[in-house]
Amino acid sequence: MKEVTTDKGTVSIPVNPERVVANYSTDLDYALVLGLPVVGGGPLRGEIGYPFAAHQKTYDLEGITPLAIFPQINFESLIGLKPDVIIANYTMEPNGYELLSAIAPTIWLNPDINGGWRGLLRRYGDAFGRSDVAETFIADYEKRKDEVRKGLPPGLKVALVNNLGDGTFVLMQANQLGVLYKDLGFEPSAHVPPTYPERQAFSEERIDLLEDADVLFLWRNLRPDGTRDTQAYDRMRSIPGWDDLPAVKAGQVHDFPVELFYTSPLTDRAVLDLVDDLFKGH
Repeated sequence: MKEVTTDKGTVSIPVNPERVVANYSTDLDYALVLGLPVVGGGPLRGEIGYPFAAHQKTYDLEGITPLAIFPQINFESLIGLKPDVIIANYTMEPNGYELLSAIAPTIWLNPDINGGWRGLLRRYGDAFGRSDVAETFIADYEKRKDEVRKGLPPGLKVALVNNLGDGTFVLMQANQLGVLYKDLGFEPSAHVPPTYPERQAFSEERIDLLEDADVLFLWRNLRPDGTRDTQAYDRMRSIPGWDDLPAVKAGQVHDFPVELFYTSPLTDRAVLDLVDDLFKGH
């Protein structure tokens, strides 16, 4: 056994675990990158019926059982997987950590207080004796980030629009998308809030709030069949003034898959690839 320090205290885990459960989709990223023996993990949205993320399918997902996390963990299925370690930093249950740790040793680490996904990957790498794997991934990411950033026009202002489907929209907060605003150097447009608590809903008719954005990303939710919700944005496009927005005129309105919003090693790398594909040749 090995002692590991977590955000919830010290836990003992097997030196060579054989059955790892990664609680949420982003938790699964760390386990895949480190090559852990994963037996179960949360699919997209944490709901059964949704697939694993497309950017995770470059790894071997055979033998990984989708585990319901949202709106509640399916504890019966989790117990049936007989994990010897659980990786988690999110549950809907207020006593989620206590419930998970009663099943198996649980490594609970929050990226917000551990240096983002890089810090978290290093913590997991140390816990599982795979620090070299973690550092290799981080180095490869930094190299890829620098390559993509060099190919981008400087000074572009970006907004990520989430249409709530009730006649209102919000602009997603800048602190959650470090890969866009920090790693790639895009600037938040004027009404992008710095943090989640500062978000507010605007009427769809207030598309004038998007006038200073050079690039608009439209948050596209996922249906269980893999298609994307378009109805809300189709309505938004019909509002007078939409066609006059600078981003629309420049052809810089792009879909942003919802599964890439929450930061983790593979989601951020997938955002790099998305942006690179969109701006090649510009």
